[in-house]
Amino acid sequence: MIRPTPGAVGGYVRERATDSAAAATAMAIGVKTLNGVVGMDTAGRHLTSVVETAEASGRYTGLVTSVPFSHATPAAFSAHVNDRRNYPEIARQQLEESALDFIAGGGHPFYDDNANLRPDIRLAPSESPTYSEGQDPTEDDPSHRWVGEGKSG
Repeated sequence: MIRPTPGAVGGYVRERATDSAAAATAMAIGVKTLNGVVGMDTAGRHLTSVVETAEASGRYTGLVTSVPFSHATPAAFSAHVNDRRNYPEIARQQLEESALDFIAGGGHPFYDDNANLRPDIRLAPSESPTYSEGQDPTEDDPSHRWVGEGKSG
């Protein structure tokens, strides 16, 4: 049986376990980084992800996740920020700067994790929290963008 050598653990784990931002950056880019950092190295340099490499070679790319798409794990494949909680900047980069052909995530900013309307959101009875923009997603034009999210029922 092989036993770990005391003190053999590297500096990345001495203080606390890796968070999902650093773990996803390592998966998407192949480089370790600091907890809370997305798509950047420990010096704050933007690094190229596997998705960006695929895009540069002319391939279609997309992200599908069960969490909001601006969260740390999906963000590591398409954004570069030094704070995983900077959701507006992550979403802006994903929608405006990345060449992603498709992106889909769960959740909605008006609702909490239990699908209850957040107390700070006030909707008129006739309002529906839906959003969509872009062209028909079934078009053959690879340059189109389409974003959609909403609440059914």
